[in-house]
Amino acid sequence: MLGIFELNRNLYRMRKRFRIYFLITLCYFGLCAVILMICVTRVAKSALDKALAENEDIDDIISPELPIVDETSPNLNQPLIIKIDSAEDSHEK
Repeated sequence: MLGIFELNRNLYRMRKRFRIYFLITLCYFGLCAVILMICVTRVAKSALDKALAENEDIDDIISPELPIVDETSPNLNQPLIIKIDSAEDSHEK
């Protein structure tokens, strides 16, 4: 009888330890995920700031004077094609 009681007590202790180790492991992975997200966010923010600093003249590139051609009934089965008509850039001979 004493052997069964000792076995039951040891199994109970092992289950309790397993739960504690499992919770510690979950907390560790959660902490690692948070640290990784912070690092990735910082790297992405610095890359974005660098790209924006290099392209300060973005307003000169984007011109609001481009003509917009609006079709009355677009066909949804055909691919989207952007048409820019310009009299200055005519390459026809």
